Amino acid sequence: MISAVAVKLEVVALRDGSTVSIRQTGPDDEPLLLAFFESLSEESRASRFFSAAADLSAAAHAASVLRPDQGVGLAACASSDGRIVGHASYRSGRHGAAEVDFAVAEQFQGRGIATLLLGRLADI
Repeated sequence: MISAVAVKLEVVALRDGSTVSIRQTGPDDEPLLLAFFESLSEESRASRFFSAAADLSAAAHAASVLRPDQGVGLAACASSDGRIVGHASYRSGRHGAAEVDFAVAEQFQGRGIATLLLGRLADI
């Protein structure tokens, strides 16, 4: 079981020298997560949701209302405008197992965002 965790806002440098801020997601992030999921290409949606036709509204809602005993979601936000450009979450499973998921905006792929998010989830 996951205990209540507070993730502080953290600005991190990416492989190319640009920066993103990483923070925990919450209920106020539902519209931002929906916009992020909608901005993903069909290929990225299929990789993240195992279907390019996933219900993105439901996914954004589920990602924004994780209870501390269920898991934690993290957003990587562009330093220039604050939009979500990466998302990762950890959900507790049965028998001590966990499920993690990641999505990174195409224009930010290859810069190390998913690796940074995985490291933060591992710390949690």
